[in-house]
Amino acid sequence: MGEIKIRIPKDMEADFEKAFPDDDKAAAVLHLIEAEIARRQDAERKFEDIVEEVLRVRQEPPYFSDEDIRKAREELRR
Repeated sequence: MGEIKIRIPKDMEADFEKAFPDDDKAAAVLHLIEAEIARRQDAERKFEDIVEEVLRVRQEPPYFSDEDIRKAREELRR
């Protein structure tokens, strides 16, 4: 397993202690890193899903034909 050394400001260290009072610090940090990785991977998957949906919809024929749009515009101008 790799090792990461970080320096934490005193005020943040106090907040960390309050948030994780009885937890092993290394385990708590590892859990936070895992959660952030999962969150970012989920966001990336959601983005990819959105892109796929947009591309799929763009390949479908238009809901309204050019003639339908032309007629609607003419009616609005009256």
